[in-house]
Amino acid sequence: MKTRDKYGASKPKKANSPKRKSRKSLRDGREASLDWGNVKHKTKVFLEIMREILEDPNYPALANEYLNSDAAARQAFERRGMKVPPDVKVVFLPPGDADKLSAGSAVIQLPQRDPRPTDDELSELFVANYHIVW
Repeated sequence: MKTRDKYGASKPKKANSPKRKSRKSLRDGREASLDWGNVKHKTKVFLEIMREILEDPNYPALANEYLNSDAAARQAFERRGMKVPPDVKVVFLPPGDADKLSAGSAVIQLPQRDPRPTDDELSELFVANYHIVW
């Protein structure tokens, strides 16, 4: 059966679609629906977190909580609807760390054992300089 739009043109009737499975509900009633692999989603949530840190009346209390706890850092994203994969770490670094360049914090990805990586391949797992990935 066809229906008509407001101009009288015919259009097909929408099929009944199955109901979407429920998503994980968050504490504030929102659903976890933002994809960690989507840079736009991640950037949006990142900016919300950074604004929350800057607006914290007890600054730097919230910043220190995220700095000192990987679990709290992960939860900062999850509370805003971001689905953070279980094998991903969320790490905050102290203010001014990027200004230190190669003397700043090091983020190191552990290597896979097989096949045995070369020194060049191992060096790619060591992040010593800062760059913006977005």
